[in-house]
Amino acid sequence: MRTLKIILFTAVAAALTIMCVACDELIDKREELAVPDYIIADDYVYWAPVTGAAGYVVSVNGQDMPVQTDCGLAIDKTQEVSVKVKAVAAEGNKDYKDSDFGAAAFRSADVTQLTEIKEITISGSVSSEHDFGTVSDNGMNYDLKLYTITLSEQNAGYFINFNSAGGSQAQYKFVVPSAVKLIKLYTYENLYRISFEIETRTDPVIFEFHGAKIRGITDTPAIYTAEDSVVSGAADVVIRSFFKDTAGFDGERIQIENEIYGGNNTVIGKSGDGYNSVGFGKTGGKGGEGYSAVKAPKVVFSGDESVFVKGGCGSNGGTGGEAKKGLFGIYINEGGHGGDGGNGGSGITAEKVFVNVSTGKPLKAAGGEGGSGGAKGAGANSLGNNDAEDGSKGTPVVGEQIIIKGSVEIK
Repeated sequence: MRTLKIILFTAVAAALTIMCVACDELIDKREELAVPDYIIADDYVYWAPVTGAAGYVVSVNGQDMPVQTDCGLAIDKTQEVSVKVKAVAAEGNKDYKDSDFGAAAFRSADVTQLTEIKEITISGSVSSEHDFGTVSDNGMNYDLKLYTITLSEQNAGYFINFNSAGGSQAQYKFVVPSAVKLIKLYTYENLYRISFEIETRTDPVIFEFHGAKIRGITDTPAIYTAEDSVVSGAADVVIRSFFKDTAGFDGERIQIENEIYGGNNTVIGKSGDGYNSVGFGKTGGKGGEGYSAVKAPKVVFSGDESVFVKGGCGSNGGTGGEAKKGLFGIYINEGGHGGDGGNGGSGITAEKVFVNVSTGKPLKAAGGEGGSGGAKGAGANSLGNNDAEDGSKGTPVVGEQIIIKGSVEIK
């Protein structure tokens, strides 16, 4: 009997062991690959490499593309697309298995019908008009008017065609609602003071520069999104730059460069207020920082031509305070030091900057110049120097740079 029990126990143990081994083989203990972090960058879907992945599958409008090793895929900008991406493990990999597809990212088809706006007819579209009078900007005095134009949501695309001879001293602020998807610009060889304020939206706004030069209006970036605007799954702003060859007034062919400058800061630092306990004038306030040419969470630079972006100038530091006067109105100490000049603005301020220029040409970027240090306040100034310093030059690009095709050239 005892022998029979031992035999039965051994048989049951063996059976359990076999069952556990079989269950272990049925349970897939491999680690699932991370879902790629992808983004639609104009007509290209991009993602960073996934650790352990042997390839990727992109689903476009429900159709799975063949497995690829590149971390990106060109998409048709003339069609509306829905894109999903998953990471694929190598066949027979014992450590990793395929990821799931991520959430769908969407891109609308390019707008083809554009409503033209010309400088000479813009008064009929003005939402508000403000006369600044004479404004000093970067050492030059201008008689500026600011026209604010809220683009109509009835039109998805606009062509801003400012090509009058000699340009204009006026300032134009365009408010871009969410329904507007594409804006084409042309300014001939003139530099216009134009800013685009992009309202909160769910898909990107595309700017096409076809021979255009713009500088942001006073104390404002040239192209910027609302503070709370973040487009899910796609870039917030796309800037396409195209070659423009046109005839000059004498018939000579002219290539018009595309340029974007941030607005200059015109708010000078505060003057020093009074003097300290020993009669030394108080230090003037620091000047303000210049404004970015482009400011958005995620920005794409594409097209087939270089574009130059540069931050605006910082403003000058404030004048130092006047020193204390003693008997007979004689100063008893120095006037205050001038305030430091404000730093120049960044060419681009973003979390991520994508460069995908079809010809491989560079995005050219520069920071704006710093403002000048303020003057020393009135006083017995033969006793010392003015410690005011000029502001620093701005940073050309703030944000992670992701180069798909082309490069970034710092100027």
